[in-house]
Amino acid sequence: MPTSVDTAVARLATRQHGVFSRHQALAAGAGNSRIHRRLVAGRWTIEANGVYALAGGVPTWQRRMMVAHLDLGPESVVSHRAAAVLHAFPGARQGPAELTVPPGTTRSSRWRVHESTVPRADRASVDRLPVTGVTRTILDLAAIMPPARLERLVHDLLAERRAHLAPLTARAAAQRMSGRAGSGMLADLLDELGPGWVPPASDLEARLVATLRAAGLPDPVLQHPLPSLTRAGSVDAAYPAARLIIEADSRRWHTRADDFERDRHRDIEAGLCGWTVVRITWADLVDRPSWVVDVVAHHLRRAAA
Repeated sequence: MPTSVDTAVARLATRQHGVFSRHQALAAGAGNSRIHRRLVAGRWTIEANGVYALAGGVPTWQRRMMVAHLDLGPESVVSHRAAAVLHAFPGARQGPAELTVPPGTTRSSRWRVHESTVPRADRASVDRLPVTGVTRTILDLAAIMPPARLERLVHDLLAERRAHLAPLTARAAAQRMSGRAGSGMLADLLDELGPGWVPPASDLEARLVATLRAAGLPDPVLQHPLPSLTRAGSVDAAYPAARLIIEADSRRWHTRADDFERDRHRDIEAGLCGWTVVRITWADLVDRPSWVVDVVAHHLRRAAA
């Protein structure tokens, strides 16, 4: 029959994805003999050294992260790729447990373990798990992520306003001074963006900028105010000096009749203000990137003549 100790342990486990540590069980009043009896009876199961679970629990990915945390100790924190999953970073996928522990902490070969100090300001809680905060997670990923993927991730997080350019730049610069792995690459990336940078709002816009940049053309201004006598809004990209607008048409967002009509009205408004509108598609960028470059370059040369 369940006792008050069993009830206390069950409540604790409920808050921790069904698992708990031996230390926590002892603190709840379960002595060594009681713990032994519960394990022999199969009411509790062993998940790691000194980490138990209530029998019948669902073995979720979050539960595995909690087991690793309890195994590595209270100062451990979910980090790197696992933290990216908890924060729902674009492209993040569930994988092995990955945590950071204070230097000198006893490791376990069962988990991916990094040694580093994680101050309280760099800690957060997501889904009842201790995890590195967004900024710290970006800094950690910079040490293990390929440059192209890191650049796209930073763009996405800035565009979603889940990260902010100024504080992230400051942290990257400080980490570079300390010689932290990956911090130099991240600092260079953020320096290139510069103050006032507007991140691409979609993969299509990002590919447009990359295509133009690779051809040696200057970067356009993203999310430039719409030139109009009557309408408010913004355009995907623009070269103000050339009075050139580039709209990146996504099939997903531009198939409805009312969207089509609205876009044509915007084009007319911009034309009345003396601007030229060029519309391109994902197929243009993938199959005809040189054509896109030639069109934009032609308009820029004509404006400069």
